[in-house]
Amino acid sequence: MKKKPTEKTASKKATKKTSKKKVSRSSYIYKAVKKTFNASEPLFNNNGGFSPIIFVDFEWMSPGLKGGSDTATKDASLMILLADEEIMEARRYLMASLGAAAATIELLGLAGPARSVRLASEAWVSKQNEVRPSEDPNHIEALTVSGEDSKGSVASVSKEIIRQSHVPDEGDIEVEVTLRDLPEMDVVDGFESPLLDNFWNTQRGHYKTMKKDGQYAQFIDDAQQDPEKILQMIVDTAIKSARLHYTQEQGKGGVSKM
Repeated sequence: MKKKPTEKTASKKATKKTSKKKVSRSSYIYKAVKKTFNASEPLFNNNGGFSPIIFVDFEWMSPGLKGGSDTATKDASLMILLADEEIMEARRYLMASLGAAAATIELLGLAGPARSVRLASEAWVSKQNEVRPSEDPNHIEALTVSGEDSKGSVASVSKEIIRQSHVPDEGDIEVEVTLRDLPEMDVVDGFESPLLDNFWNTQRGHYKTMKKDGQYAQFIDDAQQDPEKILQMIVDTAIKSARLHYTQEQGKGGVSKM
């Protein structure tokens, strides 16, 4: 079953300017987003579909997470592949849960500080100003990577997904999928991403709360002894928590605003 694309919340000029720091194509966040897109594009072309991926960049990661290296690895990324389509329906909770996870990872000394978060996924984009993609009948389906760094700078890169069906003489219908450049949709300023904001708002709040109560300290030794296990446990717990909150919301008849 073809995955339902997520909705990119703004096009190049679709929302009013925010107080976020202005950035350029020479900025760290744009370069990080562009690099992620270049790495993601071949994955899409290989099978004509794309499982969303979340990347969290840290300034360093524990040596125990990199094959027992004697020194901490700089500019390391935590990659979370979301092969479960259902969890993307809970993406509002997921980004918040992963923000809390990033704070926990830093406090336990596994990595830190968080530098940026990026989401690679299929999305809807619109070229119309002041129109949400879901409300634009001419919205475009695209492969998109959006990112936000710890200072609030944002960037996004997209390519349009072109699907062409072919009916062979025998056999099932074949679908050829290609990506077309959308340079006008490369965004380095002037849009908001509630999903990415969810990550950072929760990360900051969770870090402050945990730092104050100090309960995380009892797990530091375990984290240092088996960092891979603890890291995986933190990420798995974040995903399970997001799924649980979303399920509870749906059970109460709530309408998700993701």
